Amino acid sequence: MAEFSARPPSRSTFFFLHQAFSNCRDLNPSDILTFGVPSTLAGDRLLARLSCQIEADYTSKAKILTMNNRLTGEVKLESLKPAKSQCLIDKIDIALARHYALTDEELDFVINYDIKYRLGADAVDEE
Repeated sequence: MAEFSARPPSRSTFFFLHQAFSNCRDLNPSDILTFGVPSTLAGDRLLARLSCQIEADYTSKAKILTMNNRLTGEVKLESLKPAKSQCLIDKIDIALARHYALTDEELDFVINYDIKYRLGADAVDEE
């Protein structure tokens, strides 16, 4: 049975756009290739540093799952839990907001999308 959490697993800018413009099940190459990326991102040292930090954070909090497959035998998977890195995800969203010229209200919408708009205000009050 899946574990329920009032705090969603990821509230990133990409996640928000994926929820808004996809079937919410599949991540296709076209989803990534059509995601608009401002040219100013290439030289952003803060985002480069945050990218390294979140990768290290994901890895440090990952678990290795071992399964037995009838055809291939033992399979080991690295299971990541983005929710455990939410603070860094929020920092990345704040840094990205400058590149996408998001207003404070728009940034708040992206960061709090699942809690405020999908789960409802009651979910925030219950935390």
